[in-house]
Amino acid sequence: MENGAYRCMACGQSGGDVLNYYMEVHGAEFMEAAEALAATLDDGKPQQPRRKTTLTATAALAQIQAEAWFVACTALATADAIKEPAARARLIEASRTIQNVMQEFAE
Repeated sequence: MENGAYRCMACGQSGGDVLNYYMEVHGAEFMEAAEALAATLDDGKPQQPRRKTTLTATAALAQIQAEAWFVACTALATADAIKEPAARARLIEASRTIQNVMQEFAE
């Protein structure tokens, strides 16, 4: 403890300082942890709104891909429930477009 590091007596995990500990336990970003622990200093400047980023761009695209595939398949499976022919045709067209694009990138 002389160096400021933490060590969990229950599981033996150890690491950096209290900010690192808070980030690991709560899955927080650095500034979230610092603000939660009151470890920030107000310099009087207006704060810029921050975007919360929990996914990398690659992970976000993979998630969007999975969700788009699910939506496209579900839309095709339930298209018969749509009574208006133009709306049903549009849903089917959009679903097939999503599936075609995803198959193109999968190859």
